Amino acid sequence: MSSAFVFDGLRMHLKARDMTYADLARALKISEATVKRIFATKNCTLERLDEICELLQVDLAELARRAPRDYKLINQLTLAQEQELIAEPALLLVAICAIQQMRVDEMVELYELDEAQCVKLLLRLERIGILEVHENNRIRLRLARTFAWNPDGPIMRYAKSQTPDFFAHGFDRAPARLPLEQRYPLSVLLAVRYWEPALFKALRRR
Repeated sequence: MSSAFVFDGLRMHLKARDMTYADLARALKISEATVKRIFATKNCTLERLDEICELLQVDLAELARRAPRDYKLINQLTLAQEQELIAEPALLLVAICAIQQMRVDEMVELYELDEAQCVKLLLRLERIGILEVHENNRIRLRLARTFAWNPDGPIMRYAKSQTPDFFAHGFDRAPARLPLEQRYPLSVLLAVRYWEPALFKALRRR
C-alpha cells in the first residue's frame, strides 16, 4: 500500500508523541533502517500499517479522511487541572481507566457508571486536554510518554495518603534466605499486590 498523505500523517503523530524512528523500530521489533525505508518509500503491507496505527493510537480511516491535528502531547497537567480531577472521584476514576487503555464498555461493566455518565466525564477530560473522544466512544490519549503527575500536586498527595491502605497487607511470602552474618546492612522493599484506592472501590459495581 502506498499513500503519501497517510504516511505524512503518521509522521506527524510520531512527532506529537516525541517518538523517533528508533522508538518505533523497537516497538515493532524491526530494524530502524526498515522503519526509515517504510517512511521514505511510503510503502508497507496493510498488516504493518495496522501495527503502526495501533502503536500511535490513530485510526487508519481517520488518517485517510483528514490531516491529523498538529499539537504536542501533554507532559504534565496544571495544578488546577489536577485539582479538578481529584475533586470528583468519578472523573479521576475515568481518567485513570482511560490512561490504562480501558474502553467505555469495560468501565461501565466494572464501575457504577452508565454509558452516558462515562461519556460525559470523558468529554470533560477532553476539555482538560488529556484525551480525545472519537466515533463510537473510541478514546485517544493526548499524553506524552514522559507524562507524569506533579511531584507535590493534588494527585501525588492523594496517592501518598493511601500508603497505609496499600501496606495493610501481609507481604509474608519473602523469607530472608541468607544467614545474618552474610547480610549487608541495607534494606530494599519491593511490594507488589492487587490494590485499588478506596476512592475507586466505592464506585465498583456490587
